[in-house]
Amino acid sequence: MLTFLIVGPHYAATYRRAYTSLEIVRAHPLVTIVVPVVLGVAAFLAVRHPTTIGLAYAGLYVGWSGYHYSGQSLGLAMLYPLRQGARLEPREKRLLSLPLYVSWLLSVAGLFRLSSSARNPAYEAIHRAYLGPPLPTWGVAIGFGALAVSLLGVVVVARARRARGTPLPWPTYAVLSAQISWFTIGLYQPLFNILLVPMFHGLQYLALTSWHTTRAPGGAGLPRFAAYLLVVLLLGLII
Repeated sequence: MLTFLIVGPHYAATYRRAYTSLEIVRAHPLVTIVVPVVLGVAAFLAVRHPTTIGLAYAGLYVGWSGYHYSGQSLGLAMLYPLRQGARLEPREKRLLSLPLYVSWLLSVAGLFRLSSSARNPAYEAIHRAYLGPPLPTWGVAIGFGALAVSLLGVVVVARARRARGTPLPWPTYAVLSAQISWFTIGLYQPLFNILLVPMFHGLQYLALTSWHTTRAPGGAGLPRFAAYLLVVLLLGLII
């Protein structure tokens, strides 16, 4: 039920954004026209040849989805300094992104040591296809060490901005902490792997798109918000 109520609508929000305006389609023909066709053909071939193309397709999904989650978290973390009137500099963006992407790589590495079920069937397929030895305990320790070192980048940014009189807003820390918690707890708690991480990601995205929609030209408030949720819910069920 949570998948129907959150994950489907989170996909639908992007389709609604991309295909309700011809201007957007004309501006981004590659991602709105070409890429969907390529992905559709690839998905068809993956179903027809599950042990070869299918496994490769699932592997690409496994590697990309966490990267995608990390990119969304970084985008949200950047919004709050922007609203503060002191947008992040390129170097600061890179430093803040480090723990996000390191936590993603740690979650991927966890596929090779977990005995429990992975987050979804695609992750489980990759997990079972790996025939090598399990990741040793010291390998996980190295991963957590790299994550701890990456947090020094956040410290550097925080100290520099505080010295300039524009400290990092607390929601930026909340966004960073949320993803790091998802991916590290998910290494050991199947509930996170199977269900909660996709749900949190979907809720995060729907919160942003709902806020944007209710403040777009043409109206605001509860009716606009309710209409938006109805559209993405119905479209999400179709997807």
